Amino acid sequence: MSDPLDVVEAFADGETVDPARLLDALSKPEGREHLVDVLVLRGLVGDHGSARPAALTPARPTHSRVRHLAVAASLAAVSMLGGYVWGQRTSEVLVRPNGTPTIAPATAPVPAPAPTRVIRLETGVDWNERVGGG
Repeated sequence: MSDPLDVVEAFADGETVDPARLLDALSKPEGREHLVDVLVLRGLVGDHGSARPAALTPARPTHSRVRHLAVAASLAAVSMLGGYVWGQRTSEVLVRPNGTPTIAPATAPVPAPAPTRVIRLETGVDWNERVGGG
């Protein structure tokens, strides 16, 4: 690799290069133009034969990213479980007169407000009752 353009090609191929030689090659206009030409050519050819340089490969999840996702999932699971347990402890089980149990909140129910206006509807006057969906 005596030619500075060979260093640029080696970098584009994903090979290990001396940073000082690469910097020297890219400090010249023909080195930068050659890098652009090589990258365009590699882009046209695709992945048929040469590896892409590390700077152009898509980032893969690192261990720290996976660890952060695992911690977030664990916190979500603990939060859901804690909410479920708290809800079970703060609700009361009521038994209806027919014997079926129902869960009601521990607080007293709020009574409905008194109506300010009452609307009376009569069958045949305000609507017609039909059976059978017709």
